[in-house]
Amino acid sequence: MKDLCELREECYSILSSAFPAADVDNSGAKSIGLQGGSLRRKVDVVPSNWYNTNLYNQTGEEYHRGVMVLDYHNKTRLANTPFYHNKLLDDKDLHTATNYKKIVRLLKTLKADSDAKINLSSYDIAALMYHQDNSSYLVGQSPLRLITNSLSFLQNVYDNQSYRTGLLVPDKSRAIFERATVDDLGLMIFELVKVAQDIINDLSASGSTIYKEIIA
Repeated sequence: MKDLCELREECYSILSSAFPAADVDNSGAKSIGLQGGSLRRKVDVVPSNWYNTNLYNQTGEEYHRGVMVLDYHNKTRLANTPFYHNKLLDDKDLHTATNYKKIVRLLKTLKADSDAKINLSSYDIAALMYHQDNSSYLVGQSPLRLITNSLSFLQNVYDNQSYRTGLLVPDKSRAIFERATVDDLGLMIFELVKVAQDIINDLSASGSTIYKEIIA
């Protein structure tokens, strides 16, 4: 713990010197934030250390290794398995004809562009869509069908409290709705409905039909 606290303080000192024109924010519990100056986008530096999970000890697979992230405010460490998380998402995408990551990217874009403040993290969005059945991602070349299937899934999560509260993040380390809220899910559904309606309007203008787009 002491070593990680010293690493955090050393990181802040080095980053402040290396990026004098940037805003180096040391107020976060888990990360040092950098933005502005020569940086094109915000960067978070997260002091942490390796730890070997039970799965890693059993399999020897590098993606089963974990990290302990420093909570600088409380002087504690938090276990995290980012590489296993990414492996699970990659596997999901492989089994859904790459449509899993497409819908996740769409939802993240809708969140960023929304006039409403949607407090669903990128992590929670990816975790939520991980639970959509693989078969409903296999839609051929029909983006509308992909969206309507995803809307149906999200609406079921919204309506079914017992199902919703039992949903875990992919590595099963916590419940998704331990942090996410049903109100934010409702806002996300609203944004996705608008996209579906835009596609339907475009189909109508082109003389096509919803039936052909979804069923054919």
